[in-house]
Amino acid sequence: MPELPDVEVFRRYLDSTALGRRVEDVHTSRERIFADRSRSTVVGALSGSRLDETARHGKNLFAKLSEGRWLLLHFGMTGFLKAYRKPGSAPDHPRLVLDLSDGSHLAYDSQRLLGRVSVADSPASYVNRMGLGPDALSEEVDEDAFSGLLSGSRAMVKSALMDQKRIAGLGNVYSDEALFRSGLHPRRKASSLSEDVLGRLHRAVVSVLQTAIDFGAEASAAPEDWLLPRRSEGSECPSCGGWLKNVKVSGRTAWLCPRCQPPPEEA
Repeated sequence: MPELPDVEVFRRYLDSTALGRRVEDVHTSRERIFADRSRSTVVGALSGSRLDETARHGKNLFAKLSEGRWLLLHFGMTGFLKAYRKPGSAPDHPRLVLDLSDGSHLAYDSQRLLGRVSVADSPASYVNRMGLGPDALSEEVDEDAFSGLLSGSRAMVKSALMDQKRIAGLGNVYSDEALFRSGLHPRRKASSLSEDVLGRLHRAVVSVLQTAIDFGAEASAAPEDWLLPRRSEGSECPSCGGWLKNVKVSGRTAWLCPRCQPPPEEA
């Protein structure tokens, strides 16, 4: 699933391909993607509006419309954006296509229909309505705030990191990376971590997310000492050379190095 770095890359892509253009026409398919607003409401807000600015909160991308509201895009498991000019260059599963005033098109593709498209009065109003926590890269989440948000959780630390109502933006992949770089087993209880350990984890989270944005959130472009390109059976830890393994944490698969991230009873 696209996580904070992916969505930040999408935001910058939208800026470079569609910002300042007016929406001349809107094409949609599959009512299912229009989560909490009707198709007609979304199309009505988009039609004739200019895309004036963008914002991101966690895994959610927003584009301000000149008519006053904000377009919301959530990408689900497989969603992405693609700008194109020739019809033959359209992606395979376009669920929303904007015909723009410069003759180009911007498509929101969501093969598995797990994303959603909506409109909101503002990013803040949507965040409040959905009960989302602060964005993981916001100034609001400094080391002290991060420690407070996690130390109050009785969940395993990986689950706490992925709880969007606690901190917005981390998913399965980058939570694993941050835990690996912190030397923490994903099954450690968040409430058991000392302030020093939480501070180390916070620094890892920030570094991982910012670095992933810098390399375009492409696994193949990740640094050699990262877990990300090695999340498969038979891979070696980039730090100690031991075998990586996976475990289940609240129904999700977590990748780790047993040597570098000792289990709770040995930590």
